[in-house]
Amino acid sequence: MLSVAAIALALFVLFRPHGAKAPAPLPVVRATAAPPIAAVAAPKHTQPWSPGDRTEVRSQIENALDGAISGAGAVSLIAIAHDGTILYSNAADRAVTPASVQKLIVADAALSELGPQYRFDTLFASSQSPGNNAIDGDLWLVTSGDPSLQSKDLRAGIAALRGAGVSSVQGSLVVDPSALAGEEINPLWNADDANEDFMAATSGASIDEDTVEFRVQGTQYGEPAGVHLVPSTAPVTYDGTVTTGGGDDVTVGGTNEPNTFHLSGSIPPGALERFWVPVHGIPQYLASVTSGLLRKNGIGVAHAPRTGTVPLDAVVLWNHRSAPLQQLVKHMLFESDN
Repeated sequence: MLSVAAIALALFVLFRPHGAKAPAPLPVVRATAAPPIAAVAAPKHTQPWSPGDRTEVRSQIENALDGAISGAGAVSLIAIAHDGTILYSNAADRAVTPASVQKLIVADAALSELGPQYRFDTLFASSQSPGNNAIDGDLWLVTSGDPSLQSKDLRAGIAALRGAGVSSVQGSLVVDPSALAGEEINPLWNADDANEDFMAATSGASIDEDTVEFRVQGTQYGEPAGVHLVPSTAPVTYDGTVTTGGGDDVTVGGTNEPNTFHLSGSIPPGALERFWVPVHGIPQYLASVTSGLLRKNGIGVAHAPRTGTVPLDAVVLWNHRSAPLQQLVKHMLFESDN
């Protein structure tokens, strides 16, 4: 009985996050093989849950979580058995800011529904095969929700197109993010966390963990510091100045305008500091970044980037496969990477 309650509890407890910054984005190591994950079936309680059973479970949960619950700013908790019996409930109908423990829900659902060896595919496609060194029409970037896709992966895809002789796109670079739908930012999240890299937007499209990197480097004493964006093609703007001096208090702050930031503070001469800040409007952002990478790598694009839905009869020109899902889940849980 308790094992069922414990599993349900692990999947449904949400505490408000404490606001500590997550680690900087890390590339996920790709491999062609990985040790299998052993499937562990939770024992099922086949008899009806008696009042005594539920009382025992509630007591066990309360004793285990008393300290955490009493110290939490907000709690929403429910434990449900396999047969739907509610074993424990504490403000279960209250909406609270999701915390890192929600990764347990994501991991369980992903591994259960997709399997540990599942891989996400990201495609370049067109309505027909290229001819005369050109793509006649649009070049589609079709995403599938891969959270590990990096700019370097897109550069590899662009290199593959160049290797096939493509030097121009007669239409637009079009991103298809339709693998997922819904709002990028949960309106119930804490607005104070909007500039934290752990509050990156959620989208069917993703790039560089949905953050842009600011590299700030001190120059000569009293002079403005150098600022470099990665990727350099990112459609991001900023104002303000970081001064080279004796202090070390660089701030890259968000503004009321999406993908616009304000820089302030100071940095010692020669010092290099890196900041990852979340961007929004991910499909449009990805379309702009990829279009810029195409041009930067010798493939001209006739029209402005946009988003849309790829034709069902499109021809696949390049397919990037992610690492197996079990590796992505391991990274997510051990690095606490949102």
